[in-house]
Amino acid sequence: MEFDLILFIAIAIIGPIFGGKMCAVLEKKVTGKVRHGNEFKIKRMKSNLISIAISYIATFQITSLIYGKITHDLDWVIRALSIAAGISIYLLLHRSIYRILIRNYQDFAN
Repeated sequence: MEFDLILFIAIAIIGPIFGGKMCAVLEKKVTGKVRHGNEFKIKRMKSNLISIAISYIATFQITSLIYGKITHDLDWVIRALSIAAGISIYLLLHRSIYRILIRNYQDFAN
């Protein structure tokens, strides 16, 4: 397995930009307000790092399968689609993981 630096940088930079906003909206919806305490920063950070790692691995595997089945005339199209897919997978995972972390907090708080 080789390392795709462009895919990783795109997921690690573009994903958290949208993910942070999504977490704030989700947190306000579930808990009633956006919290900026250390506990919630740590939860967001854990969710962020796990999502980056899993989405990179999943996207890289999908892209490797696609490269094996097509001609290499469409390299830039495949690269753009893999970045879009990686960010989408990141956002889906980030939302799911963060929702679980918030729900666990809300269950214990009551």
